Amino acid sequence: MKHVLKRLGVGEGPVVHLTSGRGYLAEELAGRLDRHVVLADFSLEVLLRNRRYFEFLGLYRKVSLIACDARRLPFRDRAVETMTTNLGLANIETPGDVLGELRRVVAGEFLAISHFFPDDDVENAEVIKKFGLETFLFKNSALERFARAGFRVELANVCRGKALPTPQSRLIPGAGIDALPVAETELTWCTLIAA
Repeated sequence: MKHVLKRLGVGEGPVVHLTSGRGYLAEELAGRLDRHVVLADFSLEVLLRNRRYFEFLGLYRKVSLIACDARRLPFRDRAVETMTTNLGLANIETPGDVLGELRRVVAGEFLAISHFFPDDDVENAEVIKKFGLETFLFKNSALERFARAGFRVELANVCRGKALPTPQSRLIPGAGIDALPVAETELTWCTLIAA
């Protein structure tokens, strides 16, 4: 997040934050930058939660909320100068031509905090493919899709870290919060910069 904040600190104009989820990056953007942040998410429940949270933080005047599908964004061609996401691409089920849609609306940069599983990670790959999430969870696949959509891509702030499966609940048998990873692995974390 620090890398994205530093990069966006010198710009101006609104930042559209795609698949905002819990809003961790959006909170940092709204709290630390002098830019308006537009949180876009498919889930009305997520957006309502974000509204209450940003009101509580006193940051709601610095944000707007838009309910939309990333595969059909409500923006004119080349209307968005800066777009971000924090681990959001991998959460778009059956992404189809989502990158073509991003290419249509993004005039400047798309900054995606991302992580990638190793190509030879058979156990996790089985679950990833089962849920149709392989497009953005493997580096080569993601880079190939971005290039095919007409983006120039670089990976910045690259680091690696061990990832363990989330433990199951002791109170509610079988309950857990994250389906991945299902087996210990080493993830590559980075900021994907597409222009």
